[in-house]
Amino acid sequence: PWSYFDRANFYRANLKQANFNRSDLENADFYKVNLEDASLRFTNLQGRTRFFNAQLRRADFWGAQWANVWQIKRGKNWQTTIQTPKWEHKVSLAMPPALRIGLIKPKEKSSLFAAYELGMRRAANRRIDIWGFESADNVAEEATTIDKMMELGMDAIILRPSDPLNSLTALKKASEAGLVIITVDSCLAREIAEDVAVACFDTDSEKMGYDSGVYLTKWVQQNIIGKDAPKSEPINIALIDGAVHDRNYPYLQGITTAMDKSAVSWNIIASEGVAHHQDLDKVIEILEANPEIRVLWGGSNLATKVALKAVEQLNLEEEIEVFGMLNLSQNWAERLLDSTNPLQSIIDQSGVETGKQATERAISVLRGEVPGEVYEEQTVEHRLLTQDDAEQVRQLLNEAGSL
Repeated sequence: PWSYFDRANFYRANLKQANFNRSDLENADFYKVNLEDASLRFTNLQGRTRFFNAQLRRADFWGAQWANVWQIKRGKNWQTTIQTPKWEHKVSLAMPPALRIGLIKPKEKSSLFAAYELGMRRAANRRIDIWGFESADNVAEEATTIDKMMELGMDAIILRPSDPLNSLTALKKASEAGLVIITVDSCLAREIAEDVAVACFDTDSEKMGYDSGVYLTKWVQQNIIGKDAPKSEPINIALIDGAVHDRNYPYLQGITTAMDKSAVSWNIIASEGVAHHQDLDKVIEILEANPEIRVLWGGSNLATKVALKAVEQLNLEEEIEVFGMLNLSQNWAERLLDSTNPLQSIIDQSGVETGKQATERAISVLRGEVPGEVYEEQTVEHRLLTQDDAEQVRQLLNEAGSL
C-alpha cells in the first residue's frame, strides 16, 4: 500500500489478493491481469489507467478515484467488485470523493476529546464527514473499534493510542487497508510510526508540567511565603499524578524539574497516582492524614479533577489550593473566574487547535496534496490559564465555544 506506480505496466501479472491500497496507479496498464480478491481501496486510477480483460472478481475499489466509468467495465466480473455507494454518479459529475474522518474517543465524557471534535468539525466542509466512535481505553476494544471503522468505510482515523506498542497491530492493519492514521496527545516511537501513521499532533507534555511548576512557584511566593509562612519554612505539597499512563509521566517530570530549580523550599508530603475516579478515596485519605498540606498538584485531567473533588468533599477550599492539568471547558473556566475557588491554574492542551490541524493534515493526504508516506510530528502550543488572568480565560472560552 501507499506506493507509486504511475505508468506501470502489469501485463498479464498474477496479482490475486494483492494490496494496492492508497497507491498511485495513474496511467497504469492492467491488461489481462488477475486482480481477483485484490484490494485497491482509495487508489488513484485517474489518467489512462485501464483494466482491459483483467480478472476483477471481488476486487475492492472502495474510495478509488476514477477518470471515467468505462475504465472498470472493460474488465471481467467487474459487477462483483466492491465500490463506494453511487460511485458511477460521482464519477460522471467529476466530484472528488466525500471523505469520512473518524475520531476514537473515550466512553466517559472528556473535555479534551470534545475540543478535538470541535476542532475537527471546524476544519471540515460539506465534502468531509466527521464521525465519533466511543471506545474504552484498552487495546482490545480499541482494535474492535478500528475494525468497525474500516467496515464503515472511514478514510482516516484520529486517535490517542491506548498503548504505544500494543495498539500497533490494529493500527497497522488499518493503514494497510488504506486508512490515514493520525495520533493525538501521544506519539508513537518514530522508528515504528513511519510504517503506521502519517502524523502526530501533540503538546510538549514535559514543558506543560514545567510551566505549571513555574506558575505554582510564582503563586506561592506571592501568596504564601512571607504572608502565612516564613521564607525558610518549606511549602507542604502533595503530587497527585496520572503516571500510570506513559503519556502523563512527562507532566510529573516537568513539575519536579521546575520545583528543583525554584528558590522555594518544597516538602512533598505525599505522591499518589490515580487511574480511576474511585482513587478519590486515596486522595481523601492523604488529606485527612496530613492537615498541613497547602497545595495539591494534579498531573493529568483525571488527577486534577480528583484532587479538586477531594478538597471540596472535605470542605478544605479555604485551606488548600489546586494547580494542575485540565483542558478548558465551561466548568473549569467558571472556577477560574471565581476568586473563592481552590482551582488556581490549569494547563490547556489546545484541543480545538489540535483537532483542526490533525483534520487538515488528513484531508491534505487524502486529497493527494501532500505525500502520505512521510511521517511528521507537530507540536501544538499549550496554554496556561490562571485566576490572575480572567480576561484570557473569557477570551479563550469564547473562541472554543461551550465545551
